[in-house]
Amino acid sequence: MTTWISRRMLNSTLTLALLVGTAAWVWPFVQASRRMEQFCESLRVGEDWAAVQARARALGYEWQGPPHTVLVDPLSFGRRSCAVQFGPQGLTAAHYGTPP
Repeated sequence: MTTWISRRMLNSTLTLALLVGTAAWVWPFVQASRRMEQFCESLRVGEDWAAVQARARALGYEWQGPPHTVLVDPLSFGRRSCAVQFGPQGLTAAHYGTPP
């Protein structure tokens, strides 16, 4: 009987450790997606390119596309991005989403 209880306790402990380990491994990717969305939504029309670039660089985002049109987070492997458009008066639009 004690062997059965010990084996059950060991299996429960290992299962719990596996679940916690998996959650700890996945959590940064989930947070990266949320952080990218918050960043993209925080961009305001009229912001100049240098300010957007400095904020993006501080968070570790990378520019992709022809003349700096898409911001991606390396943690999301390019699955989530912030498409930005600039005009003569600064930022004209920013859209969070999945690139085509």
